[in-house]
Amino acid sequence: MAESFGLFSFRKSVNGPSRLLKFSPLKIIVLSQVVLSFTLPFALAPLVILTRREQVMGDLVNNRRTNALAYTVTAVIIVLNVLLLYQQFGGQF
Repeated sequence: MAESFGLFSFRKSVNGPSRLLKFSPLKIIVLSQVVLSFTLPFALAPLVILTRREQVMGDLVNNRRTNALAYTVTAVIIVLNVLLLYQQFGGQF
């Protein structure tokens, strides 16, 4: 009982702010993931740009297929974020 690890401490950390803000814990978790999804392209774009440059990576430079896949994944994430914003501001699909 002395340890406060695991689900109990997680619930305690989520329930505190949710009571103050009158949100359910599930809504707070979803909103945190939405915020994280908006920051992801800012990390992926420089990563792809740097790993395709031979001056930076040397022999470990990405090949064309890897670059194409990385650009595709980054573009899909950006499009999904734009669709999420559109939906949040009243847009209908």
